[in-house]
Amino acid sequence: MKKRAIVIFLAVSVAFLVLAGATMALGPQAKKSLAQTTVILHPPDGWTTPVNVSHLAGESDMPMLAVDDNGKAYVCWQEWYGNLGDPRSNAFNTNVTGQWGTTIENFLDYVAIDDVGFPVVTCDPSNGTGYMAYHDGDLVNQDMEVKCVEFTQGVQTSKKWISLTPNASDYATLAVNPVDKTVYCMWFDDLTDTVLYQLVYRWRDPATKQWSSTLAQVPVFPGRSKYWRDMVIDNTGTAHLVFIVRSPAELFYTKNPTPQNQNTWTTPISLSGDTGRDWMMPRIAADKDGDVYIVWYANTGGYETQTEEVWFNKTVNGVWQTKENLSNSPGRSEGCCVAVDPVNKDVYVAYHELLGTTNWEVYLRIYASQTTGAAKSWSDIYNMTNDSTHSAEPIIRIDAKRGLHLVYHDYVGENREVMYMYKQGVPEIMAQPPLSPAVVSALNAAEAVRTNTLSWAANPANAGVTIANYKIYRKIASAADSTFASIGQAGASALQYVDTGLASSTRYAYRLTTVLSSGEESVPSDSVTDGTLVFAPVNVAITTAVTRIVFYQTKDNTITWSTSPNNASSDVAGYDIYRKNAGEDDTAFTKLNTSSLSASTFSYTEAKLVGSQKYTYALKTKFKDGRESTYSAAVSQQK
Repeated sequence: MKKRAIVIFLAVSVAFLVLAGATMALGPQAKKSLAQTTVILHPPDGWTTPVNVSHLAGESDMPMLAVDDNGKAYVCWQEWYGNLGDPRSNAFNTNVTGQWGTTIENFLDYVAIDDVGFPVVTCDPSNGTGYMAYHDGDLVNQDMEVKCVEFTQGVQTSKKWISLTPNASDYATLAVNPVDKTVYCMWFDDLTDTVLYQLVYRWRDPATKQWSSTLAQVPVFPGRSKYWRDMVIDNTGTAHLVFIVRSPAELFYTKNPTPQNQNTWTTPISLSGDTGRDWMMPRIAADKDGDVYIVWYANTGGYETQTEEVWFNKTVNGVWQTKENLSNSPGRSEGCCVAVDPVNKDVYVAYHELLGTTNWEVYLRIYASQTTGAAKSWSDIYNMTNDSTHSAEPIIRIDAKRGLHLVYHDYVGENREVMYMYKQGVPEIMAQPPLSPAVVSALNAAEAVRTNTLSWAANPANAGVTIANYKIYRKIASAADSTFASIGQAGASALQYVDTGLASSTRYAYRLTTVLSSGEESVPSDSVTDGTLVFAPVNVAITTAVTRIVFYQTKDNTITWSTSPNNASSDVAGYDIYRKNAGEDDTAFTKLNTSSLSASTFSYTEAKLVGSQKYTYALKTKFKDGRESTYSAAVSQQK
């Protein structure tokens, strides 16, 4: 096994083991009142009594949590059966069937060191599929690799290596794109076998259920190792990523609106500055508008001085705010995680706090209106565990129904177990998307500007709620769904939106949402693409040939043209020619009997015209679906 993949992470692994043990002897005595915040010695109202979801004979720690749109939880953790060299597993359990099942264990192949495993979990938001990833020794290839396990309705259905790079692959994270259900797995990889770790990733196609052959990389800070990433994908398909460089550890943020294109990651920005730590683990959440919420911990008293505080920052309409110290305590505050309400953007931050010499407790702070009608602010601190044993490593999530979920490890007798708590959200998301979106396109006379009229039907499921407006989203038709952007809104009683000033040669796609008076926004409607427009012929010209006879003369008018480059040749059925007397209004145009003019015909001669009358001609393009263009530019006979 390649030891270089091990040594660089040993320090953080030891830190985890020390935190998980019951013999820690660090920190000041417990205080019920922090510097500026009261500690309430119980959870907020509505939380359930903790339940044990591990129930195994070993020591359970490092829980991770995902939740789906139906309010079901998917939990993984690491299970130790002794010390180094003894059996160790990555365990999984879920209540997707309505109750907690029997724990499923995947035992590590390589247990000679502690720096193996570290499972993470995610889920499909709608269909009961869970995914767990972890790193283990690939004994065949003598290397560290990342493995992904899939669970369907709580039953393990597949397990496979997904990194399979020439060098060490460690410490995975998982995220699901809620738009198309693509699963992304990212990890650290020593691509050059020089202990220079890069952030790389693959993705699982939801249709084929195959992982990409492409190994994408986050191409930032070349020549520097990147570590301890956390990624989330918002409901536009944009990936948001936090990671650290070290040492000292510094937190950076980047995002990618098209994550399957590694070249569209933005330039990282520093959020923390010098944290005074060798390692730290940031966490990230995103709301429905693509704003992000990030927590981390940093020392305030100097490098590695055990003066950790929990810090928070967020964007508002894409603009970073001022970072805040959320713990602000005399003790050590670590292990933070963040969740954000998808509707009203209330924020929940959980972390563990050291009280006394051996007792860690799980704390919670909430950014919300603390009294009815008041502006949002941070709550006092809730001690979610408040027992005499070691409670730590919380992970908090919020589901689409606004239910809150919390896991952490705690002691049950002499055994450390994974505990789960829940607070029910609203019975259902009330806002439902509009139905049957359709779009009709039109061109202006100069064929330079397109106008799209979007229409839809009201959803009868919204009959019992108060609609504030409909929100309109648009993208270029060929672009990824992640590029949908809000362009405006229509009133609660409107069933139409006119989008003007668009490029005539570009096609667009639309979707829309229902927004309630409470601010709640529905999921998007089906998307609809505007139709191809019929463009008139171009380069229309006329030549006149005169034939003189003894007592009179005849004229042959030959009209030529080209097809518009904006028309697909496969759509064009042919052309019609219209004629009027020169000087008459366009309403006088009459169609000539030119039904034989096919899509490949670009010339027509009207022969043996007699008399002194001069004519003006214009053409229309005919499409195979029966549609016609407007008139082309008109040309007039000169002789």
